[in-house]
Amino acid sequence: ANRDTYTDKLFQEFQPHLLRQHQGTPYLTFTSFNDAVDKFFSLIEDQRQLQKAEAAERSAKERLDKIRRDQEKRIEGLLEEQEKMKREAKLVETFAADIDNALLVINSALENGMDWDDLESLVEYEKKENQNPVAMLITRLNLKDDTVTLTLPDPDTEDENGVVVSVDVTVSRKMSAHANARVMFAQTRQKKEKSEKTIEASLNAMKAAEMNAMKQLKESKSKKDKIKMVPARKQFWWEKFNWFITSG
Repeated sequence: ANRDTYTDKLFQEFQPHLLRQHQGTPYLTFTSFNDAVDKFFSLIEDQRQLQKAEAAERSAKERLDKIRRDQEKRIEGLLEEQEKMKREAKLVETFAADIDNALLVINSALENGMDWDDLESLVEYEKKENQNPVAMLITRLNLKDDTVTLTLPDPDTEDENGVVVSVDVTVSRKMSAHANARVMFAQTRQKKEKSEKTIEASLNAMKAAEMNAMKQLKESKSKKDKIKMVPARKQFWWEKFNWFITSG
């Protein structure tokens, strides 16, 4: 007989009579105690193997899903970084005149002997007291690497309230705005080329993982099918007299 009738059930124990404490749990009734014992021992190991196969199948699916999520997140991050670099380069190009004015003020002050701390204080004063448009662009002076971080409005991007979003962009104070933009566009192209190789490698890794997972799923399904197709032990003629088979 085919064992599909019992493959969705996990046998726990067998009893000649249903005990009171088990009356609220699922149970099966057989025509005889011998039949129950025979069924229990003939199927219990198969059911354990089936559970192991199903656990392996779930594990393979979970690993594959995790790999897909991780790779998709990585690719999404690379594309977002590319877009961010391109966006910043365009803003530097768009606001080149304003950036050059800010750099001129900064460089002139430094060339005249003003130190960075005093320059930062001057910028903050001009922001608060005079709302100086040039000072309002300057967000941070970076002494260590001779760069300036500017806050630029992005006319192509608005928030949920329809307000234009501002973007912080870092430029070198030793180059003009257009020179900074050219460097940033070149870095964007380099990043794109590197990202394309990384994305290709990620897709290949995902494909290999999918093939491996599909192989495991196929093997697991094959094991499950074999377990379900194993026929129950054929009953010997004398067993109808409720005798047990014993070893000598």
